Amino acid sequence: MRGLFWRISVDHMPSVSTLRTVGRVAQRLEQGAHNALAGGSIPSSPTISCHDKQLPSFNMKEDNKKIFGEYRKEALDFWRKETGRADEKECEESSIYEGAYECRWQGELPEPKHNSFFCSMGNFASNVDDLLTDSRRDEVDIQKALNDPENHDCGALYRFYTRILLVAETIVEDFEMVLQKDLPKSAKNLKKFVNAVIKHSCKNGRGIHFYKKNHHLPLLIEHWGFGDDDSEMKELSVDTLGKDDYNCLRLPSLYSIVESLLDCYKKLDEKLKDDDFAKNFHYTYTKTWD
Repeated sequence: MRGLFWRISVDHMPSVSTLRTVGRVAQRLEQGAHNALAGGSIPSSPTISCHDKQLPSFNMKEDNKKIFGEYRKEALDFWRKETGRADEKECEESSIYEGAYECRWQGELPEPKHNSFFCSMGNFASNVDDLLTDSRRDEVDIQKALNDPENHDCGALYRFYTRILLVAETIVEDFEMVLQKDLPKSAKNLKKFVNAVIKHSCKNGRGIHFYKKNHHLPLLIEHWGFGDDDSEMKELSVDTLGKDDYNCLRLPSLYSIVESLLDCYKKLDEKLKDDDFAKNFHYTYTKTWD
């Protein structure tokens, strides 16, 4: 089988402006400067028609960024700045998260006490660093990738987003174990979305059977926008999870994924200042070195 769920044979494919939903549908990227995981309004998106009706013109809205690498670098810089993590090349023999939340929390414990949650989280969360430093697709021109039906870069971008979503959801689950009902809303929404659409796509408890519904659905990601005619567009996204009448898939932007993880870090940082919470937390995860 060739390609992924939305990549299909492209021989003799018509121009994007005349594409029809019966047959081949081009991939699309989202306009999403806000954090969709936290809820709120959704920017305008492409129209997905039905049967033999013509799709609207593929009119990209103005955006300062045109290549994927600029979105990746923006998210990486945001992640490092807000968590205190460092570039591995600048660390020499030290850890990339030596100045991050995890090490700061560890440093606040009196020696020789050691909290295993901090080090475990710091190490696993470095997967985010690894993914956001992957520059292999940096030169992909997003508009060109969308308009060229023989271009396979969109498939690679989809796989990139699903990998970082899976890592992010695992991190959220660990934070949920300690924060419980205080897990931030943005993180709860990310977890629900990943579990319903990315991880358990055949069948899940939320009534979403994504693989059954997914007949080459168009994909929407990042900050690219489209024309104003979106009256027939019904998206499956973080904000619309649970609805069964969708005709396209919207993935959250890299920036909003990072922002949701940061919400977890900030919430735990806040909770550790509460004496009762900190006492119970350290009782579970802390030991005294011999």
